[in-house]
Amino acid sequence: MSALFGSQVTTWSMTLLWTLIVPRALGPDGMGLLVMAWSASSLLSIIGGLSSKTLLVKEVAADPAAGPRLLGAAMIIRAGAIVPCIALTYAYIRLGHFHGQEALVLSLAALIAISTLFLEPLQAGFQAIERMNYLAFGEVLNKGLATVAGIALVLLGFGGVALVGAMVVAGGVVVVLNALWIRPHFRIDWRVDLAAIRSLLTRSLSYLAFAFFYTFYLWVDSTMLILMAPTRVVGWYGVATKLFTTLLFIPMIIATVWLPRFAAAFIQSPAALKATARLPIELVLSIMLPVSVGAALVAPSLIHLLYGAAFAPAVPVLVLLALTLIPMALNMIAYNILVASNRQLIWTVALAGACVLNPVLNYVLIRTTQAQWHNGAIGAGASLLITEVVIAVLAVVIVREFLDARVLYRIAGAALATAGMAVIVLMAAPFGLALQVPAGGLSFAALALLFRVVRAEEVAAPSRLKLLRCAKVGARPSALGRIWVHGGGRVQIGDRVVLDARLAPIELHAEPGAQITIGDDVRIEGGASIEALHAIVIGNGCRLGSFSKVIDNHFHSPRDRHRQPASIRVELEDGVEIGSRAILLPGAHVERGSKVGSGAVISRRIPAGVMVVGHPPQVEARW
Repeated sequence: MSALFGSQVTTWSMTLLWTLIVPRALGPDGMGLLVMAWSASSLLSIIGGLSSKTLLVKEVAADPAAGPRLLGAAMIIRAGAIVPCIALTYAYIRLGHFHGQEALVLSLAALIAISTLFLEPLQAGFQAIERMNYLAFGEVLNKGLATVAGIALVLLGFGGVALVGAMVVAGGVVVVLNALWIRPHFRIDWRVDLAAIRSLLTRSLSYLAFAFFYTFYLWVDSTMLILMAPTRVVGWYGVATKLFTTLLFIPMIIATVWLPRFAAAFIQSPAALKATARLPIELVLSIMLPVSVGAALVAPSLIHLLYGAAFAPAVPVLVLLALTLIPMALNMIAYNILVASNRQLIWTVALAGACVLNPVLNYVLIRTTQAQWHNGAIGAGASLLITEVVIAVLAVVIVREFLDARVLYRIAGAALATAGMAVIVLMAAPFGLALQVPAGGLSFAALALLFRVVRAEEVAAPSRLKLLRCAKVGARPSALGRIWVHGGGRVQIGDRVVLDARLAPIELHAEPGAQITIGDDVRIEGGASIEALHAIVIGNGCRLGSFSKVIDNHFHSPRDRHRQPASIRVELEDGVEIGSRAILLPGAHVERGSKVGSGAVISRRIPAGVMVVGHPPQVEARW
């Protein structure tokens, strides 16, 4: 999650820069061309890829050894889909009577779709083995190339067609790099394995149906808008959907991270899936409530700041789409739960119904809002909101068994905190975004703490990231500064441990086969180093001073520097305090409640309840 969030922060910065320059230079008509490219490439990639990406993630997560065979079969299937994609593009151009720039943009969109066809199996492989950093690298690179090229092209006077061409090049580069990155993890089997291809085609059908229906109703709004309204109206809808999809990054990341874990949990038992699913449901609703309401409240200021007065009609569209974030986020998690439990057909049927409802709503509402306000984009946004709410009702039915009292209490607290935030944001409206955004964020954070929306273990999440290489980390760790955990051995940390490395880095080094065990309520100061070749045990409530050192091996013999002696276990019993710059050598055993003075060197058993200082250590006091 940290890798994906980090990439999102980076791409957000790029998107903001792109947004401040490109839409203003292109105008609503130029943005309309980009919307045509986005919608066409999305539909073509879904149809051509048979939506096998989700199936690949699920299957490879369950059996990584099958990865090369499955990924190879997926690549061969997608290579065969190139001709149908080109044929569908040609048919769409002819049936829609598109000419000139519009026809060229749609042709380039087909090339974007083809690059996506070959990228998705590679991404599925990384996601299945939880190598999310490669997904992050690819997204940052793709967005970076498109951003730099897009800004340069519009500043040189080029239009929407050139920007779509830059997207084609960026997509191709990312595919090549992903193919290189995956080689150490999977050697893709390029043989024509008819059994694997047939199995993948057959089992992808339910996923294809879902993806087709989902993409159809998600993009049918803009597709119908293209046919029923002027290009500038499509441009208004395009900037609103750009912001809308950007705000979806949180549920998308949560869904991406948890899908392989859902699949693995369901293999264990339905109860394990239920336990695994509670947290993402809580997170996605608790986070998207303030994001959705906040985006709707600041929509006027946001559109004016980012796009200028020419895009003012996009404000009501963004309000509608912002409110759509909540049901859509819940729907993403519900779908992943169904996929993991092999019940995705339920969602497919629901979306099939949505694909009937949504076009009907679009036809009526686009015509009505275009006639009434000369802004059919409002009708398209309203259609998407209504459809998502209808589907969300089904999602609530599906996840109701996961909604116990604890989950409902947290969601209710998030709703109350969001309501309080909304009042603050409305009061700050006369002062603009500069005050609305920080005031809203701080007020929600304060109210979330008051209503206990944020739990202690989530406050400790940044510390857990620093201790990611540890085999076990207890409740509420606090890791401040730089913590080095390395060596390949096993490091176990108990509850409420504090590692304060603000003064200097703390090192926890366990060689392969060795173990470092740190008990509950231990505090370790900056510069401390714990190095084990066999075993080091630190009991509950111990304190290790700054730059102290604990080792269970001398690493070389005093007579022969090339020979490593045997390791001898080091143990600190409960309540032991080690002073700054003290050293505990192999064989040291400090009994309960004893204290070792600053700079002391210990290599033997120290009895309980004493204070030792110096080298060799002398007992200074007893208690």
